[in-house]
Amino acid sequence: ALSDSDFWSSQYSTWEDLNFAKYDELLTPGCVFVDIGGWNGCTAIYCAQLCSRVVTVECDPHALCLLRQHVALNARNVTVVAKAVKGCGQADKACFVGRNVPNCGRLGDSMSQTRSESVYDDDVLVESVSLGQVLRMAGEPVGCVKVDIEGGEEDLLAELLEYRGAPVMLSLHLHWWRDRNLLRFRLPAFLREAMEAYPFGTFLLRGGDSWERVS
Repeated sequence: ALSDSDFWSSQYSTWEDLNFAKYDELLTPGCVFVDIGGWNGCTAIYCAQLCSRVVTVECDPHALCLLRQHVALNARNVTVVAKAVKGCGQADKACFVGRNVPNCGRLGDSMSQTRSESVYDDDVLVESVSLGQVLRMAGEPVGCVKVDIEGGEEDLLAELLEYRGAPVMLSLHLHWWRDRNLLRFRLPAFLREAMEAYPFGTFLLRGGDSWERVS
């Protein structure tokens, strides 16, 4: 697996460059960036240079350690929330593990996931927070909400589609969902078709029927 130091030295300069170009467009010096799925801090640190404050949410205890270290060294305007973001009606706790596939992924990897019950021996029980609570922590004005939580977006998608605040940068992981039927969501037909065609794509949702595929 790629080490943390290898990531910063060999990959970060081109990491998700299309997404980062979009943050350049969306974020302004007076706004707040909401980073759901902070991982090692690579997005939070970049966006901290573009806006007044960043609220980043991460529940993986290994990634969280790296996130805090990197933020402490590189940014003073980042608030770290050490919790998992839950969907409406979910329990107040979430079990955490690598990927939903046995022997694939590990704690600290960028593909770590949360779910409602323990499956593997190394699952870790973490506290959770709702999307609404995260947005209240951020305050106003929010310039962009980024969601990259390795399949956990399945539980948040209904709320994100109803959200009429800032644009939402949503990284989709459709093949890792429990239920891949997109017809259960109030999605514009063209967006649903695009998500089915690009199940691991990143989409910018601007509220209502306005959206674009970023990567």
